[in-house]
Amino acid sequence: MPRLAVFVILFAALLASGQEAASSKRIVSRKYGFSFERPAGWIAAVGVDSDLPLLANFPWSRLQAQAILPRGGATIHILAEEELTGRHRDYGLDDWAEFDQRRGDQGSVSSRALDMPASSDVSRAIIAAYDETVYSPSEQRQRTVTVYWEFRGKRFATYLSYVIGDPKAKQYDGILMKFVRSIRPV
Repeated sequence: MPRLAVFVILFAALLASGQEAASSKRIVSRKYGFSFERPAGWIAAVGVDSDLPLLANFPWSRLQAQAILPRGGATIHILAEEELTGRHRDYGLDDWAEFDQRRGDQGSVSSRALDMPASSDVSRAIIAAYDETVYSPSEQRQRTVTVYWEFRGKRFATYLSYVIGDPKAKQYDGILMKFVRSIRPV
């Protein structure tokens, strides 16, 4: 299932559940046994079934259909491998990253290993990025930067999305790095 479809389904489930994360600095996933530091100024909602957060730097009401981002908007969401359908479930980190990158413009694709702090309990991580067009009336061009990571034998992907050309792009990339490096076991 394409990342965008999963994102839209996750977002709809979050809206239906009404589960907004508390204003605390840490977001805890009891199901998976880790927590993250919530970026300052970002709002978070946590899925009832997935127990994983979706974050945005804008009010939820400004997100448009088909995950079209508002001007200056960015989102971060986490997906567990076990939430993937069918054959995608058994991908290794490299395979998962390569599969996602197929949607991107080939000249924009990059991938490398990512060092994580020992305190995170993350055994391996990869960071990958690509540009893609979100098919909609506006055909918005988005940058997707993803960290694929293993934690206690389970695999996850943390997706950052923002509009190409946003002057805060480097800031968003830094927020993603700080976010994933804040992973801690609970």
